[in-house]
Amino acid sequence: MAKKKKKKAGKKSDRSPALVLAGVLGKEQQVPEGLAARCQLAEAEFARALAAARELARAPDPRLVLELPAVFQEAFLHLAAAREDEDLLGDLLSMAREKQVIKEARRLLHHLRSRGVQIDLAEPAGESILQRPVAVDEPELDCYLSPPEADGTRFLWMARYTQGGASVCQAAVNDTDGLREFNGGVVGRNAYRRMVKELIADRQLPLRTITYAEARQRLAQAVELSKKSGQALPEQYLKFSAELPAVEQVQLPDTRAAFPRPADEQLAELAARAGELFELEEFSAWAPGEEDIAALGKKFEEIESSTVIVTEAQRIEQIGRAIDKLVEQQVDGKRRDRLVERLFEMADFLAATGRAEQAGICAAVAWSLEAENLQPLESKFLELLVRRGLKPVEEIAQQMKPLPAAGEADDQADSSSSLITPP
Repeated sequence: MAKKKKKKAGKKSDRSPALVLAGVLGKEQQVPEGLAARCQLAEAEFARALAAARELARAPDPRLVLELPAVFQEAFLHLAAAREDEDLLGDLLSMAREKQVIKEARRLLHHLRSRGVQIDLAEPAGESILQRPVAVDEPELDCYLSPPEADGTRFLWMARYTQGGASVCQAAVNDTDGLREFNGGVVGRNAYRRMVKELIADRQLPLRTITYAEARQRLAQAVELSKKSGQALPEQYLKFSAELPAVEQVQLPDTRAAFPRPADEQLAELAARAGELFELEEFSAWAPGEEDIAALGKKFEEIESSTVIVTEAQRIEQIGRAIDKLVEQQVDGKRRDRLVERLFEMADFLAATGRAEQAGICAAVAWSLEAENLQPLESKFLELLVRRGLKPVEEIAQQMKPLPAAGEADDQADSSSSLITPP
């Protein structure tokens, strides 16, 4: 009688639902069909838990993990074991209430130790890492600030030790409407170190290192600006802000004072080098706002369908005028003040990240835009800000539908062609 073949260990179909979930969360794999049923959860409950788990996967807060169904808790145990994250593994072990979760945590802990991984945790349930007091001499954690975007948005990454773990958050702050986005949580220290490593490695832009006091001050200013502008504060901020206590206020950099206005001749020379700024990654996404671009696109449609434009030269002229108008709009009214301040902020950022020459050019551009006799169409910076994302006017005209033939154009333009005289 032939012996039955044994199934190979590790076959995907034999993997536990928790292990499959760990793969979905840790490696962003697709959800296998029927996984909800294998987890013994209704589809709606599974979908809600999966969405919450995906949010937690990068920086798991054990308190939130333990609010998930038990099978998801086990999945996070597998993630912790794969990452050799003793903080998360220890917290889940000490805080869990489900017997199967505690049993799986102990099994994984034993497995790691048998492989020689040095993890020194007390297995019996006890005080959570997140409940242990912060040491008096804990060093301050670095916080990070991104360069300003064209619309005045900057990103803050904040962290501080709290009860043995680390409170971390990411906030999007804007200079006109305040706190736009906020996400925060408490993670173990190993998870925090991984987050910082990923943050620095994954970001193409350099980040400016700032103190917690400066980060907290910037966050407070954004919150106050949101209140003044009538913007609702993000729900996550309202829930998490207690983890980020205020400290003694610090003086934020006076970016304008850091860059005195150069003499006229030097100012003109530096401002003429504005093209060098757009070679920097920090300026790669600087462009007119979405509303400006949409309005320009609508104007192009009007030019394309116009019955008073009868020659290609007229069409090209109208396209050029529309683009010139967009250049001038970048410094209309309060928009000029905001653009100038953002350029000074960028100059400060460039200087703080070791690029003094580019910082000088950026500040000179800011000063040049404040001139009382500013001619926007003569500004190298404004020209590049608008035109570098557009094709040449001749090419734009060529992509429009052909103009009607001469006889047809005469018939269509009898009553209105006098508005534009052919050259």
